[in-house]
Amino acid sequence: MLNTSFSIDQQDKFIAEEKDLESDEAMWALYHRWCKHFKMERDHDEMVRRFAEFKNCVLHVHQVNRAGLSYKLAINKSADTSIEEKRKGFSQPTWRRGGLWAIKSCGLSADD
Repeated sequence: MLNTSFSIDQQDKFIAEEKDLESDEAMWALYHRWCKHFKMERDHDEMVRRFAEFKNCVLHVHQVNRAGLSYKLAINKSADTSIEEKRKGFSQPTWRRGGLWAIKSCGLSADD
């Protein structure tokens, strides 16, 4: 039987505010906070390489959350992970309430 229950530990919740999206510099600072929040060790070169993926993910989450849908997305610990890396690490979709709710293509997770 498929377990459809889900909860987000409030400690793991990572929030991007409007001011974090205003410029690449603000987004870079957000990326540093994200690394610290999720205890991700990234050297400068790796952060530079992963920054575009992180930025795209954050902007996607922000856009979806502003759309007034019945659900919200959250930035999770795989927000800077490439699709190729996700394919290697996440072969199964995540299910909720009997339906597909998050495809791990952008490090997304649903949040009530």
